[in-house]
Amino acid sequence: MIWRCNDKYNKKLYCNTPHVSEEQIKEAFTHTWGEILAHKGQYIAKYEADITRLADTTILEKKRLEIMAKCAETSSLIQECIAQNAASPKNQVEYQKQYDKLVGQYNDAKAQLDAIDMKKLENSARREKLHRFVEVLQKAESPPVTFNEKLWRETIDHISVYTLDNVVAHFNSGDEIRVSM
Repeated sequence: MIWRCNDKYNKKLYCNTPHVSEEQIKEAFTHTWGEILAHKGQYIAKYEADITRLADTTILEKKRLEIMAKCAETSSLIQECIAQNAASPKNQVEYQKQYDKLVGQYNDAKAQLDAIDMKKLENSARREKLHRFVEVLQKAESPPVTFNEKLWRETIDHISVYTLDNVVAHFNSGDEIRVSM
């Protein structure tokens, strides 16, 4: 099997990345995994520190509580604005301006809250990915002599081939290791 760029023969933009055989890809992976294993202890220490850091949501939770309080306060101000307008009619242009301003503040705070929730979710997913990677790395005793497909699926995200002398293995841990074919 030969691998090539999806745009290799695109008439608008010809890709000049060389084609590579599956065997070359497998060799590149095996070599880069060996590089990680050569520094196994350092990688595990780094990943465990990252896992601990990602698990600490104290700052995000504090910020989330502050924004939730702001949302509640702004929601009360919106309700008060509506009630005042209903009780004694105001200039509707001024009312709408005040109402829109408050709703805008609420929506901004809600967007910040959503961003924090997304960040927590991303951190959790990253932490889980690193945890699985560490488990595989801890079990690994020595570099594989031949390609191991299970190891590939557990550790590699993708491999980028720019030239035969510039191949980058992108691991699930976030690490990138360059190799020549």
